[in-house]
Amino acid sequence: MKFIDEAIIEVCAGKGGDGCLSFRREKFVPRGGPDGGDGHIRVPAGTLVFDADTKERITDLNRSDTAFVVAQGGRGGVGNMRFKSSTNRAPRRTVPGTPGDARTLRLELQVLADVGLL
Repeated sequence: MKFIDEAIIEVCAGKGGDGCLSFRREKFVPRGGPDGGDGHIRVPAGTLVFDADTKERITDLNRSDTAFVVAQGGRGGVGNMRFKSSTNRAPRRTVPGTPGDARTLRLELQVLADVGLL
């Protein structure tokens, strides 16, 4: 017998952060650090990924160690530190980030099972 289990999900990648305009100074914190999650969704082996709008098959995740990106995150912005030079030591310019992709996906898990009736 062949069992099919499916789910429809909406995937939204993160927006690239805007450039920061700040003049924070502390003794042991030169620029701060990154913050945020990875956005990985784990699915079992044997999952087929379809685009829900176009019904196109995107990928077949047939092994457990397969990774695939279905929605690319936005590019991060640029802060005022990138515009610093020897003549402009306190720039007041930033570049905003760009938005990420958004898609509606249909995940289909195919499980093959041998069922015996006694």
